[in-house]
Amino acid sequence: MCHVGNRPAYRQAGMPVPYGWRRDNVGNGLRPFPTGVKRGFSFLTPRRIALAFLFAEGIIEGMDVGVKGNLFAKIPGRIEKEIFEALVEKPGLNIHRILSQGQTTDWQSQETDEWVVLFAGKAKLLFEEGNREVVMGPGDYVQIPAGCRHRVSWTDPSQKTVWLAVQYNILRTG
Repeated sequence: MCHVGNRPAYRQAGMPVPYGWRRDNVGNGLRPFPTGVKRGFSFLTPRRIALAFLFAEGIIEGMDVGVKGNLFAKIPGRIEKEIFEALVEKPGLNIHRILSQGQTTDWQSQETDEWVVLFAGKAKLLFEEGNREVVMGPGDYVQIPAGCRHRVSWTDPSQKTVWLAVQYNILRTG
């Protein structure tokens, strides 16, 4: 490590911190980031990974720029039947807003991977493998691999449940 006087070179004004390292607030040293994490927040969030993939594959290229919407707009007063609204439909990518209130679904499995996040309400997903149930609340998300049989076993009948489902194809090699 290069030193200038008794201080390492990276501590001098204007010197960049090497990639993967951060300044230590105590002393003159650097220490490595924990893998992908800084101050409790993950750098590799599912959203960032998905966007990086979509840009790399050219799927996002050509999407309408500046299209604005709101996931909480136009929600009916009472939801009698689960509502699916397509927000984005491109080759290899489908994004849907799903509204439910007390509905359940039959067993299903998609041909694509699916990432689902719950923005409002409460729900339970049941996975056939291991008969495992996942309880979801606002902000919770789950990754569902292609071919994984699952169903919505419960949504809160006393409030509206707002989901965002991202279905995507990733080309797997090997």
